[in-house]
Amino acid sequence: MQAVFNPRAAEGGSDGETIEKYSQRAPFTLRARGRAVTLSDYETLAREASSAVAAAYAIPTRSSNGHPLPGWVTVLILPRSQERRPVPSFGLRYEVAKYIASRAPRDVASQQQVYVTGPEYQEVDVEATLAPLDPDEAGDLDKAATAAIEQFLHPLTGGPDGHGWPPGHSVYMSDLA
Repeated sequence: MQAVFNPRAAEGGSDGETIEKYSQRAPFTLRARGRAVTLSDYETLAREASSAVAAAYAIPTRSSNGHPLPGWVTVLILPRSQERRPVPSFGLRYEVAKYIASRAPRDVASQQQVYVTGPEYQEVDVEATLAPLDPDEAGDLDKAATAAIEQFLHPLTGGPDGHGWPPGHSVYMSDLA
């Protein structure tokens, strides 16, 4: 063989799991044993369903239309992405829903009471006054400040600890100052 040529870019792959990530995931995987019983089990199974799932949150008694309803579980997933607002594709939501349904209690799975969805983002406006020491660096300062704020607000890699923002968490001015 002289050469190999791929006319289309590869997609859907992911890096191998690090020892740190495995150490975090293993206890949940062992506890759930491939079954969805508790909310953390649903979250674990959502992450196991596809390597494209970066984060998962299970919300109890919330139906597909967002209303409280006993017996329902809504699983909110975020795909691995550097986009400002990562949204799971229909295919990823379907893959996760199918995986969870095959491991959920029969009464929940048979009535299709597990709803897999993506996040609904809230707009955040940030106004800041910056004073560069050197007026020639004003443009660079503006770009650097904007990039830092966008990184801090990123749903997966932002937040005070750099591990993303949990659903429903409010962002306060003191977080940004």
